[in-house]
Amino acid sequence: MGNKPKVSVCIPVYNAEKYISECLDSLIKQTLREIEIICVNDGSTDNSPEIIKQYQKKHKNIKLINQKNQGLGGARNTGIENATGKYVGFVDADDFVDEEMYEALYRLAEDKGCEIAMCSLRFEPNTQTKKHLWYKPYNGVINGEFLDRNIQPWNKIVSRDLIERIDFRFFPKNGDDMFILLMLEANNIVSVDKEYYHYRIGHSTMSNTFKIDNFLNFIKCTEAQIDEVKKMGRYDELKEYLDYRMIYVLIQTMSVAALVKRKDIFKECKKTLKEYKYKTNVYMKKTTKA
Repeated sequence: MGNKPKVSVCIPVYNAEKYISECLDSLIKQTLREIEIICVNDGSTDNSPEIIKQYQKKHKNIKLINQKNQGLGGARNTGIENATGKYVGFVDADDFVDEEMYEALYRLAEDKGCEIAMCSLRFEPNTQTKKHLWYKPYNGVINGEFLDRNIQPWNKIVSRDLIERIDFRFFPKNGDDMFILLMLEANNIVSVDKEYYHYRIGHSTMSNTFKIDNFLNFIKCTEAQIDEVKKMGRYDELKEYLDYRMIYVLIQTMSVAALVKRKDIFKECKKTLKEYKYKTNVYMKKTTKA
């Protein structure tokens, strides 16, 4: 690659042999040439690592890191720890991006002096889902409504200086939620309303099954998220939204607990749920109407 990469793209990989080639092809074709592609094989049992190795033979900017299964958050953390680019981006192994995505985001971040640059997305296969329900461009205000549609990391680049400044890591065994900390701490955010990122729906390569332990971990992650926001001094202004996040995961966990006949977990979640005004929560009302 020669020069230091401008963007490091981290790809958590778990049994993604069906999609990983399309993902890597979209990154290899990027118009931004100073790009580092970090594939974190998170304990795959299929041919994903072998496919990546074949790409490595032709492309020196592809790294492959093998590790025991740590979940989506753990795989992303490994990517962060091995990234050397000025900015860091994240792509799920079953998704792909337009070839100009990272150059557009990099130029935007540099021109505007921003620590986070983000774009819109397109669902694959293309559906009638209304874009505004899943993406909200930045207009200078960070509130619950904005965060609710923008805590996912995969349509963004983040300054590595910002990541290091707050020592950011994803919550183990969890996906996106802790990204809120970067959104709240960023000095500047900029967005472009272009559908550069292609998100594949109806499929996940990162073991998103109905295991009760996964949902109990979601609760722990939400608790950690709230604790960190309190440390930032931003809790009061975001309380309604953070309450909604906790209500949401509690209801999800109750549903799964009922499915797997764990009455103890169901009762404990129900007891905790009573502490929140879930019937009057503004964000909960919007969710039930969507």
